[in-house]
Amino acid sequence: MCGTGRFLVPLLEKGYPVVGFDYSQHMLEVCRKKCKKIKKTTKLTKASFETFTTQEKFELIYIPSGSFCLLTTLQQVTKALTVISNLLTPSGKFVFEIETLHAKCEPQGVWQGNFVNKPDGSKIVLNILSRFDPASKVQTTLCRYEVWEKNTIALQEVEDFRLKLYEYQEIDELLKQYGFQILGKW
Repeated sequence: MCGTGRFLVPLLEKGYPVVGFDYSQHMLEVCRKKCKKIKKTTKLTKASFETFTTQEKFELIYIPSGSFCLLTTLQQVTKALTVISNLLTPSGKFVFEIETLHAKCEPQGVWQGNFVNKPDGSKIVLNILSRFDPASKVQTTLCRYEVWEKNTIALQEVEDFRLKLYEYQEIDELLKQYGFQILGKW
């Protein structure tokens, strides 16, 4: 879940050995370009927790920015925790961030938006519509990104973005089931 390397690249710059994987080929290409720009190489693999394999063991597995919440089903979460548990050395640490129910978008079912003026006079516009399913605790946000040039939509991209939101103690119970010891919370 290394994405475009927003966290991976600074770790490489500081001299840490890093291995990354992501399901998005596009994000991996961006990450590779960033690595090339700083003249560093690392192993980057297109994979998910269902497909990632390695013989390596790690002292640290780091999943930043709530990316763990992209795993929206219990099956995905249990697979990920199994893989992570198996990849850590006996003294290894798993550091990650999750989103709690406090991150639920409000108001629900109402289009919201914002825009940024670019120096060339165009605008980047973001519109979102969110819905939260209390049974699954999955928040679905429909995102529409637009580039406006001279009052015309020049480019448009849409995304169906889903996040699993957790109750405060819920993730603790899952971690304990997979043998993790909780050392601290922020």
